[in-house]
Amino acid sequence: HQINATSAIYLGMKEDRWIPQTELRSIVDRVVTSASNVYMEGSSRQLRILRISPQFDIAFEGVCALYDMGAIKTDVEKPLSSDQIKNNVDYLKRKLGNDTSPLYQRLYSDVNEISVHNLTWKDPLASQVISDTSTLVQNLPGNLKKAFMVCNY
Repeated sequence: HQINATSAIYLGMKEDRWIPQTELRSIVDRVVTSASNVYMEGSSRQLRILRISPQFDIAFEGVCALYDMGAIKTDVEKPLSSDQIKNNVDYLKRKLGNDTSPLYQRLYSDVNEISVHNLTWKDPLASQVISDTSTLVQNLPGNLKKAFMVCNY
């Protein structure tokens, strides 16, 4: 296999589809520095590796375009923006607020206390999901926790 900028970026994005460009560049630059050691001095392999860094930005755009066109398949969803997270949490609060049961009122109150600025796309709550393993549920009083578990199974 011949390594070049495109293959290096593809492999990095295959590992983490949404890795920021600056973070991937930093990783690739460290690999290039490490791989182009003195034992390879002047070899064609070293020259190929040294071309990766200058070609990084164009190759990154190319690999992103292939993902966007669907030429490279991924089953990973695009991360939510902070606006989407805020909208999702607001919608969840409206749904919880419309139910007058003690469980829903408590969940509404607890969700209302959470700063959406502290949530990332990786948090289930950012996608309107209240997980039975979440601190929200774990901190419910016993009877409400039981009610939550019964509602969800």
